[in-house]
Amino acid sequence: ANPNDFDIVTQALLGYDDLVAAASNPGDYTGFLPTDYAFRRLVKQLTGKVVFKESEVFAAVASLGAETVKAVLTYHIVPGARITYAQATKADGAELTTLQTGKITVDVRGKSFKRIVLIDKDPDLRDPRVVVADIMASNGIAHAIDRVLLPIDV
Repeated sequence: ANPNDFDIVTQALLGYDDLVAAASNPGDYTGFLPTDYAFRRLVKQLTGKVVFKESEVFAAVASLGAETVKAVLTYHIVPGARITYAQATKADGAELTTLQTGKITVDVRGKSFKRIVLIDKDPDLRDPRVVVADIMASNGIAHAIDRVLLPIDV
């Protein structure tokens, strides 16, 4: 019922044993976690329909197909680095290579209050911004984002 948590991305990840194993392995990862509301926005952008129930949002995302969902999920993970918010604010224009092998560009906006926007491969939809930073985990760091990163132009 909380649109700002991570139920949908968690359920999606649990559908892939190799991603669950990778998330359990020691190492350095930076994850960009779309909130449930971010997935709701994606469904509206793709279908034109507003969906509120998380189960229906998850079903709509799953209907894209397992291969597509996995490509999108792995596009949210940067292996080999723990990138903090403070580091990101000093990395305007940096390109991050994702687990999916695609690129995300860091765009730092604002002078005194810096905002991090992540530029993905879809030029038509608004790009995600970090809304909660520096969520620590044993093998990395995560940042909540308000939209889903897309590895292709939809």
